[in-house]
Amino acid sequence: MRLFSWVSLQSPIQHKIGLGLKKIIPKNLALPIIEGPCKGKKWIVNSSNLAYFLGCFELDTMNLLKKNLNPSDTFYDIGANVGIYSLLGSQLVGNEGAVVAFEPVPQNVEYLKKHLLLNNSKNVSIINFAVSDQTGQSSFFEHPDNTMGSLSENGQIKVNTITLDEVILRGLAPVPNCIKIDVEGAEYLVLKGASSLISTYHPSLIISLHSDNARDTCKIFLEINGYQFYPIDDKNITETNELFASFGGN
Repeated sequence: MRLFSWVSLQSPIQHKIGLGLKKIIPKNLALPIIEGPCKGKKWIVNSSNLAYFLGCFELDTMNLLKKNLNPSDTFYDIGANVGIYSLLGSQLVGNEGAVVAFEPVPQNVEYLKKHLLLNNSKNVSIINFAVSDQTGQSSFFEHPDNTMGSLSENGQIKVNTITLDEVILRGLAPVPNCIKIDVEGAEYLVLKGASSLISTYHPSLIISLHSDNARDTCKIFLEINGYQFYPIDDKNITETNELFASFGGN
């Protein structure tokens, strides 16, 4: 356990050792998550960062989600990756609620489907699109060493894109109470494409910020729309990489 905890950390050497360990773990070995908010959920160990399986992944953000999702709520997991937040959201909203997982990367979607099946998470639906400020297609960069990726002019693959306003307009999903956004630099594009949704329904927002520019543009957008925001991590508001925003500070 201590060894796995150590290699789940993010120094370059620890990351390389973690990648090496993943290569010797059977490809589809599924075990219960060891600790944390998703403890006991079945997880394919080598589907992603070992921190997911250990239960030490983004604990501040996951605990915040627990405080802000209620039974019968609808939760949008944008940049769902292989599904750790979708599993937690599924548990929190219950049978009367809904989780909508947005994920464009085919390999991630396959793991996401497997995790939902392993845990009988029937209240989760998947939209195999990247969320952006336009509906159409875009180039997408897949990182060769992990399950992360982002919209990029230099991307290796083409993915379908959709705006959240289009999702609501077309009735593809219920209106969300809470939205988690982790899209490796396209955070503002997601917000821009959800302008009508946000100004009309005021969902709470959990946003991972991947650049200073993203932080600044997102904060301006949120202020214009009457939101107050707070750092989730231990940094101040001008340096934070994890932001929680709620309309009027509620």
